[in-house]
Amino acid sequence: MEDPAEIKTNTGLWKVVLLCLCFVFLLGCCAAAPFVLRRFDLALAYDWLLPLGATGLTVLGAGAVYLVSRRTKKGLAAVLFLVAIGLALSIWLWYGRYQERIQFNSYLVTSPEKKEAFLLRQDVETGQTSYFRRRFWVLMQQREGIPNRMQGKPKFQWMTEDVCAITYEGKDDGAMHQFVATFGDRDPGSYYYVLSALYGIWSGKEAGTEDWNITADNNGITLTVGDQPEESYTFEECVQFGTTAIVLCRGGLPRWTIALNTDCTLSPGSNLIAPGGTITLTQVSMSDTPNYVFVCDTDGQKQEDLNNSTILTPSQEQIDQETVSSMQRMASEPNLSQEEIPEGTQLLTEGIGNFPWMIFLSLIETDDTVMGVNGVDVWLHLESVRLISGDESDGCWEVQMRQAYVSPGNQGASPTVESAESSHYMRLIQTADGAYLSYRSNYDLSFGLEEAQSDEIDLSQLDAYHRFEPADYSGENWKYMNVSRLSPQEAAEWLYETQFAEDYPNAVFLSDNARAGYRLEDGCYLLYDGIWQENGNWVYRFWCYHSAEENVAQWDGQVETLGYFDVDFHAYEK
Repeated sequence: MEDPAEIKTNTGLWKVVLLCLCFVFLLGCCAAAPFVLRRFDLALAYDWLLPLGATGLTVLGAGAVYLVSRRTKKGLAAVLFLVAIGLALSIWLWYGRYQERIQFNSYLVTSPEKKEAFLLRQDVETGQTSYFRRRFWVLMQQREGIPNRMQGKPKFQWMTEDVCAITYEGKDDGAMHQFVATFGDRDPGSYYYVLSALYGIWSGKEAGTEDWNITADNNGITLTVGDQPEESYTFEECVQFGTTAIVLCRGGLPRWTIALNTDCTLSPGSNLIAPGGTITLTQVSMSDTPNYVFVCDTDGQKQEDLNNSTILTPSQEQIDQETVSSMQRMASEPNLSQEEIPEGTQLLTEGIGNFPWMIFLSLIETDDTVMGVNGVDVWLHLESVRLISGDESDGCWEVQMRQAYVSPGNQGASPTVESAESSHYMRLIQTADGAYLSYRSNYDLSFGLEEAQSDEIDLSQLDAYHRFEPADYSGENWKYMNVSRLSPQEAAEWLYETQFAEDYPNAVFLSDNARAGYRLEDGCYLLYDGIWQENGNWVYRFWCYHSAEENVAQWDGQVETLGYFDVDFHAYEK
């Protein structure tokens, strides 16, 4: 029979072991935390938290083990073990904090109401400055970098409770620069342009500023401050931050900052600031500058326009310029998603580096189950692309396309075809993650770029650069449209049985594909490719090709055409 004293000793030993393991695990988490934070571009709002936490765990752990086993030599050894590990880790973390304090100047800035916070980390030697936003409690997530290298201490000025202007001196040019940290939104759920929202005439609200004016119209912004000469700023000189602030620049340097106050809301449809909203103006300076509140003199006219459902729409050129400007600012942000980017733009993550293929993928729907809209076949071929300005990190491309829209015919009527050649411009800007932001327009998008000397890339003979989306030929819809003609599915079955069955006996019909056809064998496909007219007869054309990848997004422009095959509408009697 076991001695009760021995049982009690063994139980105490297990308690000591478990306590030691728990505290060693927690200390290990403290040791791993700096590496994990750097790996995921995170930082702690307070850099003393980790070393203080390790020190506290050491004291707490040593105390707990001592209380459990204070009468045993093994307990004393465990206490010394924990103290040695914890002390070494604490010294390492405190030393690391000391080294970071030497290398970086950190600025934790909170709003007057303590609702918002951000962190700047400035490399003392290089002036490169990282910008962090609060992710959770004391955890900060790195966002886009401050665009210019910084020297000295920046100036922080909260213009509203969710807009903070960061003014600093550039390390390279000694000039003043500004970055605006924005947190709120005045129209949740949609992206909009501050300059468009400001349309109207604004006057100073406070005593002494009644004759100050801000006029926003299709030409940009005109500012009149007291007896000073009138200042005008074009669209390119109005740099937007978030959806609540713009900075007015002259020669690329900031002069004034305008923020939408929290009492602003956007009128539905017009995207103008609704009557009653106010804005704040401040001068860009390293010295203390006041915030001036402005009210809109044209609120009455805006209300009348709203009552009459008259919507003030900015010009397409303005929309293009503002969209490209927004793309350039957002491109430096990591982990962008389609929901975050400006309206009308795309986030391209496929075919990176192959610019013709990236452009092609941006023009088509890569989902093979998608059908043409309104009962019309849609056929498209990318003919050529040419870089006309900029470079591969930020460039404007001229795009040439050939398209055909075919109505299959209704109740015995012959198909009708509309074909066209078109061209447009596309701006491609590389993001921090290596993906690309894409925006297309009928107008030249070469804003701020130098002309590029590059040749046209001819794609007209490459079958991979075409895409077909058929109308819905299934079920009652097809029976109504044509009771005697073959359907594409029937034509595919007839073509397979008469020309391919012997060579490809194990072919699989593509039942989950909008385009009728077969997977003849691995990498070899036969797909419906539209209605064509040959020698006066209407035919269904089928494309037989070989590709290493089934999904078009993975082709990278590499497809081998094995042939095209036509099936007459009446190849056999139904």
